[in-house]
Amino acid sequence: MLIIGILVLAVFMMIERYAKNPLTSSIIGFLKFSYTTSFNYFLTLYFHELGYSSLTIGLAFLPLGLTSIVVTQVTPFFHA
Repeated sequence: MLIIGILVLAVFMMIERYAKNPLTSSIIGFLKFSYTTSFNYFLTLYFHELGYSSLTIGLAFLPLGLTSIVVTQVTPFFHA
């Protein structure tokens, strides 16, 4: 399964390299997004194992989500 995942990632990045409007600007950005998303998922599962409720976990992750929204809206203004 890991080999299939690596092959799919390699094919995806080859397609993205030659795409007119790529989904990811670089492999580093793609890997960072993948890491962050999976980290949040597994951290949520970990907090559930510790006994926190879904509402408590959702409220704890709320600042992260709101910060992401604000940063994606503000960042284009700093691009030259």
